[in-house]
Amino acid sequence: MGHTVPIAAEDLHKIKYFIPHSCVVKPDSTSTKVRVVFDASAKTTSGISLNDIQIVEPTIQRELFDQLIEFETHYLVLMADIAKMYRQILIADQDTWLQCILWRDSPEKPLKAYSLMTVTYGEASSSFLACRALHKPAEKYREINPKIANIIQQSFYVDNRSINHYGVDEHETTH
Repeated sequence: MGHTVPIAAEDLHKIKYFIPHSCVVKPDSTSTKVRVVFDASAKTTSGISLNDIQIVEPTIQRELFDQLIEFETHYLVLMADIAKMYRQILIADQDTWLQCILWRDSPEKPLKAYSLMTVTYGEASSSFLACRALHKPAEKYREINPKIANIIQQSFYVDNRSINHYGVDEHETTH
C-alpha cells in the first residue's frame, strides 16, 4: 500500500532510529486479525526515544464535548470513519529516517530495514499531524468558501485514543 519502502544497503547509514514494534493477534476479529503496534517511546542506548525529540504541538481541534453539544443543534449532520487516516498522510522524506523498522516474513528469512513513509501510530506528533492534514487544505480553501473552511477546521474530530481490551490503540477515527 506504499506505507513502507525497503532501505537499500548503501543507505543504511542514513537511519536515525528504529521503531520497535510487535503484533497483536485477534483471531476473533473479522476485519483485523493481526495489528502492528509501534513503540516510539522506546529509549535508545542514549536514553532518548523518538517521542522524546518530537515537538508536540498544541491541540488544534475543538474538545469532543463541545463538538457533541454543537452536533445536537444541527438539522443535518454527516459522520464518517476515514479508514487508515494516518496511513494516508505522507511525511517529509528527511523524516522517514527517524521512522525505520526491521522486518522479515519468517524467522528463516534475513532481516530487512524499511522506512515508514506515513504518519505512524505511537508517535507523540501523530494526532497533531492528522488534524493538521485537515486544517491546512481548509486554509487554502478559505478564500473560495469560508463557511466550508470553518466546518472543516471546527467540526471534524480526529480520535486515535480508542483503547481495546489488549491495551493498544484500536484505530483512529475522523468524524
